Amino acid sequence: MVQGFLYNKNGKKLVIPEPEPSLMFFKNAENKIDYLIKSRNSVFESMKLKNVVESRTLFRVFFSISFDFIVNLFASIEAFNNSVIPENFEFREKRKLYNREKIQRFISFDKKTKIIVPEIFEKSFIVDFEKDFSLIESLKTNRNNLIHTKNHSDNWQTSYRNIYRNILDFKYLETYLVVKKYMNYYKSDWIQNE
Repeated sequence: MVQGFLYNKNGKKLVIPEPEPSLMFFKNAENKIDYLIKSRNSVFESMKLKNVVESRTLFRVFFSISFDFIVNLFASIEAFNNSVIPENFEFREKRKLYNREKIQRFISFDKKTKIIVPEIFEKSFIVDFEKDFSLIESLKTNRNNLIHTKNHSDNWQTSYRNIYRNILDFKYLETYLVVKKYMNYYKSDWIQNE
């Protein structure tokens, strides 16, 4: 059985299959991994040619693919964390009580990942795989830096160097595998090898 939703297209009712967001975002990232690694290698190779125009074009392509990969991979974890919160689950922080809807809207990614999801499943990825979790934290940092891009040197273009260096150094394949491991840790075979 496939879950779907009704959509009215010019008076005609259509049933559209409703994909699970964490899987859809993950697959979007997964589809880019090979091209992303090849693209980064092309950027490094272009430096040998000393052709600035070609290097700039190759870096722009790499940046675009990298951006899509990082945003989709991080979105897959966010969607996964929100999807595993049971309907009647509540979280108390100080004097505030959060229901499922409020947890999804107002509780940070870090609290969901470090406190709420482990409480729901009565086990902790962070405790069991602390070193691996550092890659998820790096993913979050890079995603935030890309989404909330800030100019740090009086509007001079090179103020984005750290963002560019970080995406060149980012551990794409390793992070992809850890995100898969994270979701499968909580829900066995959530992401299967195809």
